[in-house]
Amino acid sequence: MAKPHGSVRIGPISLFTLIITLCLAVMAVLTVTTAQASYSLTARQADAVTMLYRDERAAQLFVSKIDEALSVGTKDKSFSTADFEAGLDEIVASTVKELGDGAPAIEADWMAAYDACAAAGVDMVGVEKPLVGAVSATISGQDGRSLQIVVGITPDSTCELLSWKAVSTWTEEGAGETLWAG
Repeated sequence: MAKPHGSVRIGPISLFTLIITLCLAVMAVLTVTTAQASYSLTARQADAVTMLYRDERAAQLFVSKIDEALSVGTKDKSFSTADFEAGLDEIVASTVKELGDGAPAIEADWMAAYDACAAAGVDMVGVEKPLVGAVSATISGQDGRSLQIVVGITPDSTCELLSWKAVSTWTEEGAGETLWAG
């Protein structure tokens, strides 16, 4: 008798096992890819939240420095809007110094009461106390996000928060692909 020539016989069970193995391999690759995409999205979100909290902390410290400067001026009975406007750069510098390395940039300007309400989108009637002026500040980091605040100064040397807005700068990245030409 002649020996059979070593052919491999693939039956239905072997074929079914091969298809299941291929499906499991594809599922494993998809799982790893999805996990990597989720990780990078989570890392980007964590960075964004860290930057947001950094800007929020800087703004809160800046407002507390304004309040502190107003209370010192009130105790000395020497508060004037001109002195406060001149000392605004010192308030910004002390805030940045206290925040330390990695502090966001702070730009602050003195504004007239009417201009401050217009910048904050607040009607003068809606303000609790009359204002003698206001401080408008932009706290911005390297990531294109910034925090814009407007703090009103009342005649009794207290401050009132008029506006607190988080703003993102649009940066167009890419070659300008068109999604639909219409």
